[in-house]
Amino acid sequence: MAPPYVVKPNNEGSSVGVYLVDAKTTARPSWTPTMPAEVMVEAFAPGRELTTTVMGDRALTVTDIIYHRLVRL
Repeated sequence: MAPPYVVKPNNEGSSVGVYLVDAKTTARPSWTPTMPAEVMVEAFAPGRELTTTVMGDRALTVTDIIYHRLVRL
């Protein structure tokens, strides 16, 4: 996949262990030992990240995810 793209663990929350691979990356990323063998890779979409929990047939409060530190590779 051409950069920029996002790599994140398949078994964590929506913002835990997120890595951004951008166009400045010149080498293949070396993942930390905590990165699981199975990851999700998706195209980077700039903008705000919002998430909500659904309980039964009811949507609960919407949360705005703000990254204080995004790891760029």
